[in-house]
Amino acid sequence: MIYKHPSLLRAEAIINMVMADQHLVESKDHIIIGAYQNGREQGYKICPPNQNGTIYVAQERRSDDIVVYVGKYSMQGISEDAYMHSRTFGDEFRAVEYIRAMLRGRI
Repeated sequence: MIYKHPSLLRAEAIINMVMADQHLVESKDHIIIGAYQNGREQGYKICPPNQNGTIYVAQERRSDDIVVYVGKYSMQGISEDAYMHSRTFGDEFRAVEYIRAMLRGRI
């Protein structure tokens, strides 16, 4: 059996929805996406250019909620700054809207 961690699966679904945003697809900015792990949280980090923060997304480790952290870049895990600036969402779609708004510079 091949098993992918549920937190990573949910984060991947969110990343795919974010990447489907036509505005971001047509943008000339280079947005880099990578993986991260913070204990039981496994997810993705989005590194947009010209912004003051990296966006981290995963399933929150103590619940079924989606957590989005925003803060300084960290090569491993999440930065303490990002950990202090988190927001949780009850479903993927609200998290996607929030991330898209951040990437478009509306937040």
